[in-house]
Amino acid sequence: MKLVIAAALAVGLLVPSTSVAQTTKLNIGYPPANDFLPAFVAKDQGFFDKRGLDVTMTPQRVVSNIPVALSSGALDIGALPPTVILGARDGGLDLVAIAGISRQSREHPTISLLVNKSSTIRTASDLQGKKVGVPGLYGGIDLMLRMWLMEKKVPLTAVTFVELPFPAMAETLGRQQVDAVATIEPTRSRIMATGNAYKVSDYVGDLTDDVCLITWGTTRAWATNHRDTIARFLAALAEAQTFMSAHPEQAVAIETKFLGFAGPTATFSPKLNPSDFLFYANGMRSIGLLKQNVDFSTLIYR
Repeated sequence: MKLVIAAALAVGLLVPSTSVAQTTKLNIGYPPANDFLPAFVAKDQGFFDKRGLDVTMTPQRVVSNIPVALSSGALDIGALPPTVILGARDGGLDLVAIAGISRQSREHPTISLLVNKSSTIRTASDLQGKKVGVPGLYGGIDLMLRMWLMEKKVPLTAVTFVELPFPAMAETLGRQQVDAVATIEPTRSRIMATGNAYKVSDYVGDLTDDVCLITWGTTRAWATNHRDTIARFLAALAEAQTFMSAHPEQAVAIETKFLGFAGPTATFSPKLNPSDFLFYANGMRSIGLLKQNVDFSTLIYR
């Protein structure tokens, strides 16, 4: 389990780990993936509680539901890919990232394009005329797949993309209701473990060596009014990552408790730079999804 915790620990120094007088309720939204293991651990081990945070972890079938839930107040903090934050800003919704959650690296890939074992699909060009399941239309996993197809000179109009929640991917692919799925750990490992799948590509590695996959985000208005809450939230996550490093077997058990299964983990990191947003923005512009100029530094709440 590769952990990148220095930045998060620095945040942790800002907030004492002893109990605080005020209790703050937080509703946290996330899709079913193990990128959110630090939050699961913080909830399970009481790291949120001791910082006065009464946290409810609320699963979301697809990440595209989270912006609306944040803007309505149904969620306080949610898992937001950089693409979703960019798209929301382009549409007039002022969402911000408060910290990175995980990163994708060429050395530690967690995203793959999978097909049924009986499929003849082996290259990007073989996807022409096919249907591909993605966890969220125009989310990070989907966008990077489209960027990969364009790099391989495959017309996007030749491929049909359908939104498919992670829990449904294995069965839907097995029944050949889609021709391929773009997925991430631990769903990737679960599908491969069936023996009925073939990995076509860890396609993100063809695009970039290292990039933020997903962030913890919220509305700018909520962040402005809850600076102390955010600091306590991030400090609890930092302590959770320290715990995960010292107790990997317990971390796996907690992952299984929250997700129902476990698999190879992401590269957990709070690191987040404007260049992460630039990578996704270039891809979004290439397919006409981003129309306005954006100051990427304003997308990260400081």
